[in-house]
Amino acid sequence: NYSSMAVDSKLSEVTELERLGVTQVIQYADDILEAWSNDGARFLVSGCGTAFAHWRRLRNRWEQSHQYTHFCLSAYKEQVAALIRFRNLYSDRPFLCSLLINTTCNRFSLDCEYVFWPQSVSEARPFITANGLSLELRSREGTALVAMHQHAQSFTVSYVAPLCEGKGPLPHHCSSKRANTGCCWVTQRHSILFIPDCWRNPVSLLLEYKQQLLHRDDDHCGECTTHTPHSTPLPTVPPHSTSLPTALPHSTPLPTALPHS
Repeated sequence: NYSSMAVDSKLSEVTELERLGVTQVIQYADDILEAWSNDGARFLVSGCGTAFAHWRRLRNRWEQSHQYTHFCLSAYKEQVAALIRFRNLYSDRPFLCSLLINTTCNRFSLDCEYVFWPQSVSEARPFITANGLSLELRSREGTALVAMHQHAQSFTVSYVAPLCEGKGPLPHHCSSKRANTGCCWVTQRHSILFIPDCWRNPVSLLLEYKQQLLHRDDDHCGECTTHTPHSTPLPTVPPHSTSLPTALPHSTPLPTALPHS
């Protein structure tokens, strides 16, 4: 029982995996990630992201090891870090660790737990930009962005999240300032059919804005006024202030055997 992701080859996460020799990746419904590299090695990352198993060919036998991701050996640390970033792309709750993520954006506050969105399309217009074939809406404080793809069947979100050291059960917004080591941008993709609550407000605004553009185009081209463009139903809009997704804790028991192994 797993979901196989059809991924755009232009995604930076995919390009990075290809550069590192990873030839195949499967992300299961429970967020477990299975991958194979061109040297025959196999990776199996736990659904919570904290641990992984690795198999490699050693002469005439297979060598297997289990490790915490933040204690990964340098020999394949790049591959594991890239797999974690790929996992985060399609998971509701990201796994963030300063030892695996290098990109930081320290100009933002480390306490950016909430984001604030415009309350109407007219109010949102200054925050909406066209980027190629996508429409993008950024939050008022600039710590989150939602991009609606041209077909309006999926959307991408990016938001600022604090990075934490790989020690202890630290949530997304670390309560301990000592454990916080900067910020990073987290990118995730979602289907328009399964919108997490925290993104319903901006998605609704973008869909409504897109509908207004379609109606305006119809008016300009002089088509029949009874024509109604096909569109996705607008989701229910919650309050304009929403909390960001919660990251997974870093401290879990190391499994003796991972599922699917």
